[in-house]
Amino acid sequence: MPAITAWVKKTYQTKGLDPLGVQAPCINLYGQLLPGITNVTDRARYYSFYPWVIWAYDQLSKSKSQSDLIDWVRRADCLFTMIAVRHRIKTGDNDPRKHDTGLIGTNTLRSAVMELAPGENSRLSQYAVQEEGNSNRYFKNPLGGLKQYYIGTFDSLGLMVSKGKTVAYTDTRGTSLAEAVDNVVDKKLFAETIHEDIVTADRLDALDPFCPCKLLNSPQEHKALLNIFFDRNQEFGDDGRQRRRTLGLFLDLVKKLPKKEGAKGASLDHNIFWGCVYSGFLPNGKPWSLPHSSEIVRSGWAVYQRNELLSVAAQCIFWVSLACLEEERPVLHTTEDFIRWFVSLRWVSEAVEILCASG
Repeated sequence: MPAITAWVKKTYQTKGLDPLGVQAPCINLYGQLLPGITNVTDRARYYSFYPWVIWAYDQLSKSKSQSDLIDWVRRADCLFTMIAVRHRIKTGDNDPRKHDTGLIGTNTLRSAVMELAPGENSRLSQYAVQEEGNSNRYFKNPLGGLKQYYIGTFDSLGLMVSKGKTVAYTDTRGTSLAEAVDNVVDKKLFAETIHEDIVTADRLDALDPFCPCKLLNSPQEHKALLNIFFDRNQEFGDDGRQRRRTLGLFLDLVKKLPKKEGAKGASLDHNIFWGCVYSGFLPNGKPWSLPHSSEIVRSGWAVYQRNELLSVAAQCIFWVSLACLEEERPVLHTTEDFIRWFVSLRWVSEAVEILCASG
């Protein structure tokens, strides 16, 4: 009779970034405070571009194999980013936030576009490659940023669904968004670029309506995204209302931030937002005056930020503890033994004294 001895196997060591699970409360709070938008869904136009990518594939592709879909999505991912990088270069705009910041594979593809001299060309397949260890590979996940970052959010919003190893747009919101994008872009040229696997500077220039900065030139698409984010048609219930409240709080901060010029000025980024919601003050030291309903939302984000700081502190203490154990290898039998040993270390007691004195 066979014997199963799996219980004596070597224990599995996690390689994640949160071995203590202390960021789980932060993730949960973020999802409640801003449903439908996460800290990795960096660009609004992906909410319409990705449904269009799959919709266009269905419109144009004769083959429907999984490998063909993967190749289409990966090349589309690369092309989208390269278009934005090229548009920033062509316009001479030094602010990448309008164009390619937060786009999938930017770190790899930016240099590829910058090296693209007039008359020369590059191949999308060089960067859409899936080969493990290939330094040119723009992204590991087979379906790129769509499957890695966006599909879960799209599913919750009713834009797209994940079906095993593949993805699909919904017949309602997904289709209408895709058609709105299709009104302002050159689907044929985009598809030809993917199938021909040739990218030139002129071709990227011809496709510049895809650049995120061009969203305002697509009124139907822009309106549809605003309807989703701010739930202007009241389609998303409590999640939609909460998303609107948080975005309203953010817009209030934009309005009240001091001018960028001067010592007390501040340009808006996530660090400014976290500091203001945490403290309840603007960067110039003035109180952030809010109506009661918005103050409730701000206080919720303050709790989130406190949890973020706590998680960082806990992970730091954990790492330092492991380093001390590895270096000195004391004989300890219980958690209490470890605590007594750890706090008795000279540098730990000195650090506590300094913190107490400064507090």
